[in-house]
This record gives sequence, C-alpha cells and structure tokens, in this order.
Amino acid sequence: MIGLRRRMGIAAGEADKRTRIVVAEVNGRVLGFVVDEVSEVLRISADTVEPAPKLGQVEREYVQGIGKIDERLLILIDLNPLITDAEHGQIAAVEQEAQSAGTGSWNN
Repeated sequence: MIGLRRRMGIAAGEADKRTRIVVAEVNGRVLGFVVDEVSEVLRISADTVEPAPKLGQVEREYVQGIGKIDERLLILIDLNPLITDAEHGQIAAVEQEAQSAGTGSWNN
C-alpha cells in the first residue's frame, strides 16, 4: 500500500474509520493507495476534463486535470508520478516471485 499523504509531502494523519484503500491501475499494475476518506465514486466523461490550472501549494505534477459535474469541480490525481522507477522494479520482482512460487499474478 502507498500512503498518498506521505507521497505528496503532506503530514501523515492517523488512520481512523474513514480511512480507505483505493485500488487503481498504474502503468498496467493494480496497486492500493491509502487515503483519508472516500466520499463518493463517480464516472465522468473525458470531455468534461480540462487541463490542470496553477494550484498554489498542491504539486501540479500530481494533478491530471479538473473534471466538472454540474457546479462541482473535481481534481483528478495522476497516479503515475507517485510510483518511482525503483518501486516499479520492486513490484515487478514481487510479481515474478509470486509467479515462480505458483501463486499467480495480481494482474489476472
């Protein structure tokens, strides 16, 4: 699991009953990200997404764009830069080890 607060340079918070793990595909691999809270899961059309504007203190490299639904603005996080090349290598090694041990792959 990858803690998004830590990865984005935000002070870590205590896990509580609202803490969730969001599962997402990043560069062809299924990964889990620890988040403070999930209030809603939405599906938005690509034509409602605009490029990320300057966002002040939020690291723009992690923002893929801004989605719009009715009067709401949604910040879309780009998960790709959150995983380093070294971590991709570690994940690949774990997957290879699991396949060698006969336990299969998480990507099936």
